Amino acid sequence: MNDEKLYQIWVYLQSEPLFWLTLTLGAYITGEKVYKSSKLFPLFNPVAISIIIISAILIFFNVSYERYFSGAIYSFSIGSSNCRVSNSNL
Repeated sequence: MNDEKLYQIWVYLQSEPLFWLTLTLGAYITGEKVYKSSKLFPLFNPVAISIIIISAILIFFNVSYERYFSGAIYSFSIGSSNCRVSNSNL
């Protein structure tokens, strides 16, 4: 696959909210695995790890936070709905 084709795929994926949602969830899952493999050492908090991963990707690919947040906002909706469901089961 040539570089131009890869670039076109990257531009398309960046414009899709599902990409940023997947990135957010993937970064958190990675952070959670690191946290568990460190035997729950507090410095390897999954949220902190995911922030570092997402920040590095945004900086490396020169993506603005606004563009990222336009897709990642759905993950905040998922989180709040999960809290509502878990609280209703108490």
